[in-house]
Amino acid sequence: MKNYLIILLLLTLASCKKDEEEAPKADDYLTLNLSFRVGVNVLQFDTLLYTNAAGNEYSVSRLQFYLSNIQLIRTDSSLVDISDYSYVDAREPSTLKISNKIPDTGDFIGMKMQVGLDSIHNITNALPATIENINMEWPVPMGGGYHFMKFEGKYRDGLDEPGYAMHLGKNPYLVQAVTWKTFNLSAGNNAMNLVMDLNEWYDHPQVYDFNVDGNYSMGVGAAMTKLSQNGTDIFTLQ
Repeated sequence: MKNYLIILLLLTLASCKKDEEEAPKADDYLTLNLSFRVGVNVLQFDTLLYTNAAGNEYSVSRLQFYLSNIQLIRTDSSLVDISDYSYVDAREPSTLKISNKIPDTGDFIGMKMQVGLDSIHNITNALPATIENINMEWPVPMGGGYHFMKFEGKYRDGLDEPGYAMHLGKNPYLVQAVTWKTFNLSAGNNAMNLVMDLNEWYDHPQVYDFNVDGNYSMGVGAAMTKLSQNGTDIFTLQ
């Protein structure tokens, strides 16, 4: 009887140990909270408050874009993929929180992401037929696919306030953005703030001037080139 009890105890302990070893690991997450500023100012819509590097005074009425292919940069410069794509509307709070599983925790030195869609997704009807995706479609006669970004408002031109529309689309103008910051991600739920500075679209490496480069960029290769190049440093992590 005594030997039987010992055997039973050993089997129970072995079973518990096996259950512990096979218990699934809880998922780890990173949530990015998106916000927007213009220089040092928090974005306010529909008000001529802002001035870009060219001296254009402007307002913002619309800011919609796809944020895709987010990658974490490890300390050895290798990359960790954490996202596919997300639709963002700066006026719609429900789109400003992006949560993704992360396959690795530890120390990182930055983050890469794209404003727009890669060539696999940037094909007409490739995305689900939601109202948002339909409204972001790029005209088929102009190449099809989707708008990468719609950034619109008004600007001051003497006594007039004409509209502007900085639209990006088509594969050559996919924005490759990067932001550098040392941070640590631990097991469980992590959160960081990702901030877009709208003035950076007009500033570096090339100054964009509505009066010189045009107040409508859609289908204008030179204008979209400037915007896509300037978009590399629009984000900061906080």
